[in-house]
Amino acid sequence: MTKLTRRKALMLGGMAVLATKTAAAQSNDVRVRENIMTFAKDEAKVTAYRAGVRKMMDRSKANADDPEGWYYWYASHFTNKAVPPAMQGIYNRCDHSDPRHGYIAQDFLSWHRAFLLAFEGVLKDAAVAAGNRTEFNLPYWNWYEGPVPSIFTEGNEIINPLYHARVSTNVAAGLAHDCFDQMELLTSGDQPGFSLIMEFDPHGRAHTLVGGDMQTIPRSAQDPIFWVHHANIDRLWDSWIQLPGRKNPDPASAWAKKKFAFGHDPNMVWTASELLDTKTNLKYVYDDYKINAPGAPVAPAPAIVLAGTAGGGAMGGGMAGMLPEVWNDPTRSTDVASFHNLKLSNQSVAVSLPVASADRSHLQAFAVNSEAGPVKSAWIVLNDIRITPDGKEGGFVFSVRLTSSLPGVKPVTIGDIPSFNLTMPMAGIGDITNGDPFSITYPLDDYATKAGIDPAKLGEALGSLKVNFIAALSKPDDTRTLMTVGEVKLTTSPLSSK
Repeated sequence: MTKLTRRKALMLGGMAVLATKTAAAQSNDVRVRENIMTFAKDEAKVTAYRAGVRKMMDRSKANADDPEGWYYWYASHFTNKAVPPAMQGIYNRCDHSDPRHGYIAQDFLSWHRAFLLAFEGVLKDAAVAAGNRTEFNLPYWNWYEGPVPSIFTEGNEIINPLYHARVSTNVAAGLAHDCFDQMELLTSGDQPGFSLIMEFDPHGRAHTLVGGDMQTIPRSAQDPIFWVHHANIDRLWDSWIQLPGRKNPDPASAWAKKKFAFGHDPNMVWTASELLDTKTNLKYVYDDYKINAPGAPVAPAPAIVLAGTAGGGAMGGGMAGMLPEVWNDPTRSTDVASFHNLKLSNQSVAVSLPVASADRSHLQAFAVNSEAGPVKSAWIVLNDIRITPDGKEGGFVFSVRLTSSLPGVKPVTIGDIPSFNLTMPMAGIGDITNGDPFSITYPLDDYATKAGIDPAKLGEALGSLKVNFIAALSKPDDTRTLMTVGEVKLTTSPLSSK
């Protein structure tokens, strides 16, 4: 039998030291993770929770790489600091999708479930070491219901270890719930799974809208709100699986056999298959599995519409290397419509991109048969995006949406800026929250299908194309420029991107 360390025993069963995984599985003690609104009303639990967090933080002050310290666990997720040789393979382990390089984090939910389980045990152990033996479990923050309670916002970091600088925790209006419509957990081919959609919105959007350290992957786990945020993500995974027809991967699949290890302790290892049944295998449940997501908000058309210009000629060389490899010769790409120097405050705005008649016909031919006409590729390009000093702390997101005045054309959302996932160092674009410029391209290969129009009418639809920047949490009175976009343009190429 595999012996458990004291810490792993704590993770699985509270304060009693368990001898084996088998003993843990046979135990009837199932822990309950509570809604933070309920948890906050229990002063004894809140005191114990704070004591555990403070003890972990103090340990990190004495030794940054103490495996029972706060920094160790936030750095295990990701850190913006240099990683000592001894901590290679322990720090910077989170699994997040990288949209710029086409990487999909199929282990996003399973890795974070194991990560929370490990952290929770250390946190509870720290509270006991601080002299507080009140039993508690990691609570969850259901952002769909409202902001966090005052236990996270009162005082300052000196007197309240749960306090951290943030822009807002009232983020519900900016979060979607489309992920719950998916039937499969994992993405397969062109069909996104629950995990991928959840990772970007509501998970990533909540990170960005909270702002402060939460808005970036390398710093997010510094903020104590990170852990209750991810407990809700974990809870919603189980909420989703309880919906009719939803399926997790087969326990015998390669995904289910993936192992997640934390530190050098060989016992602190879980396989994904062990993580699928929290009640039987991990000995915890949530007090409520209701999703409680609000109805999908209907975003009004932006009141501000800025007019772009048709044409533009060969694309400038500033994008070389940012586009697909076949486009690395900028002279082979043409801007057919553009708008320059867009300034975004915290309100929605639209940019019109009028397309000349000759280019419309080329785009129409592209939609019908991309290999037959002079245009083989078409993209919406957002070039030289910069977050300003006023936007540095985050708390805002714009949904980029394509619309057309042609009757019957459905709006098509093509992404978010800024995006939590773009702060992954592997994305290769520096620190976007510090003003480092970045650019994004959105392929239009299947725009006609997504917009629900006949490909033969694509040219007509694009003739009245608008690129809408829809503020997730619109604040018309906040006129500060939070982000700028050097160019918004529709670009084509005679080279195929496939």
